[in-house]
Amino acid sequence: LLSYHYLFAVLSIAMFGLGLGGMMLKKWLHSKQTNRPGLGYLAGQTALAVGVVNISIIVLSQHAPAGWESWIFGAILFLPMVPFLLFGATISAFFQASPGRSSWLYASDIAGGALGALATILLLDIIPAPALLFVLVITTALASFVLSRTESLEAGRGNLLVLALLIGVGGYFYAPVELMPLSNDVN
Repeated sequence: LLSYHYLFAVLSIAMFGLGLGGMMLKKWLHSKQTNRPGLGYLAGQTALAVGVVNISIIVLSQHAPAGWESWIFGAILFLPMVPFLLFGATISAFFQASPGRSSWLYASDIAGGALGALATILLLDIIPAPALLFVLVITTALASFVLSRTESLEAGRGNLLVLALLIGVGGYFYAPVELMPLSNDVN
């Protein structure tokens, strides 16, 4: 598998997750006769999922049992779809909450994506890549706290947000400096 094949697969799975997240939110809203989930709630679930997936990928990539490389590789390839699915649901919830301001929201989404890409390139010279993934967890958890200001923050949800924030901070400080492609007993 060449590097550009892997990149194509990662981008395809990420885009699939974003689209599927929006579709799942719409389906969930039609199946339930309740209000839409709060933006803070969705952002908090996303932060938690990003943290858990980051930890899972680090553990799987560094402690792969011999003979399981292809299964581990597949898991590492598809695990990031979970946070992208939740990011897609969160973005869709933003658009559903303010359909009249969708052009402004879309412009903000594109500008934020461009600034995030630029910041990532600059930060990769300062912070190791595995630790930078946990900066995303911290940022998303803080965004969830800000968005939850307008919602009633239940104790259970507050605890999950604190857990996501702790995963982000702990992951930032304890993430390995670099990841080997796949480490096991043989290599």
